[in-house]
Amino acid sequence: MSNINEKLQKRAALVKDMRKVLDLASTENRNLTADETTKYEGMEADIQNLGTEIRRLQALEQHEATLNFVPDSPHKPSTGDAPQNRRATKEYHNLFFNKYLRKNKEHLGPDVFNALEVGTDAEGGYLVPEEWAAGLIRDLPELVVMRRYARVIQTRGDANLPIQTSRGAFTWIDEEGAYSTNDPAYNNITLSAYKIGGIIKVSDELVQDNQYDLAGHLQMDAREEFADKEEDAFIDGNNTLKPEGIFQVSTVAGVSLTGTTGAVSATPVVTFPNLIDTYHGLARKYRNGAVWIMSDGHAKLVRKLTDSNGQYLWQPSAQAGEPDRLLNHAVEVSDSAPVPATASRGICFGNFGYYTIVDRLDMQMKRLDELYAANGQVGYRFSKRVDGHLTQANAMTYYAHGAAS
Repeated sequence: MSNINEKLQKRAALVKDMRKVLDLASTENRNLTADETTKYEGMEADIQNLGTEIRRLQALEQHEATLNFVPDSPHKPSTGDAPQNRRATKEYHNLFFNKYLRKNKEHLGPDVFNALEVGTDAEGGYLVPEEWAAGLIRDLPELVVMRRYARVIQTRGDANLPIQTSRGAFTWIDEEGAYSTNDPAYNNITLSAYKIGGIIKVSDELVQDNQYDLAGHLQMDAREEFADKEEDAFIDGNNTLKPEGIFQVSTVAGVSLTGTTGAVSATPVVTFPNLIDTYHGLARKYRNGAVWIMSDGHAKLVRKLTDSNGQYLWQPSAQAGEPDRLLNHAVEVSDSAPVPATASRGICFGNFGYYTIVDRLDMQMKRLDELYAANGQVGYRFSKRVDGHLTQANAMTYYAHGAAS
């Protein structure tokens, strides 16, 4: 353990030195010099190498502890009627939250490590209990707009989705005439998994207080952090280290999206005819269940629009929990949607049941004892994997502001 602590301290010192280099340049209102850049990049590489070494040592300690378990431990795998997936058991849940999360490794016996071994992950942590992870995911639709309308599936690997890009054509046929041989065309979308992660810090006092709902606290904080990142990605993600969001999609399986573009204007403008054109830009068969999604800035523009009788197009909800409506369709306002800007996509309208979200089943957590010890805190590092993609180009359309005049 001392070797790990030394490396953690060395890494922390490097971080401080890197901050000093940046602060000096900032104070002097200049860019880094060539020597400072070389020095900074060297320290950055050292930190990455130290991180790898620390993870290896921590994983090795865990493996060594596992090898020392008592052969007849009551926590060893049984051959009876126990559930196939032990991470779904009450035993795993209790050991994970009441032992591993509340106590560091020095205070855990080999029987605990043996019981938790079924959840060992490749990064030196453990997979969280399935019920806890499922509860977190179930709560996400409250905070993530796209999860309320998208198709959500769970997998343990990549999901390959066949996409039909054209259908086989039916024709009228003479009695005993030949059938047409037009075959449907298919393409394929592979949804893999982008990684979201972060660290939640809890004071030592709360960790050690058995009356404190540590599991609930971590679930609430993790849910909000995951939700923020997912909302950004599913709405406006650029497909780089994150899923592709609806405001960024240009093609699906080789088929281009179509939309409505406003007139040239010095400032972003939305008109009643713009919304009508956007509405009818979505094929009629996809309108049932279609939803408007826009930023608060666009909502402010649209809420001012009236029809020929002076009636506002925006229809406020009359019931708690129900969304407002626009042209008789639900409208969702997201802080992740683009703000009004000329020559940019501003409003999406579509049937987002054709947006597929893939959740990997395994959510990972690692307890970090030393990193925040000086502050009287314990860190819990979480990560989960998710992907999302529009699977039918014709199921969504958009309104884009015209270029600046």
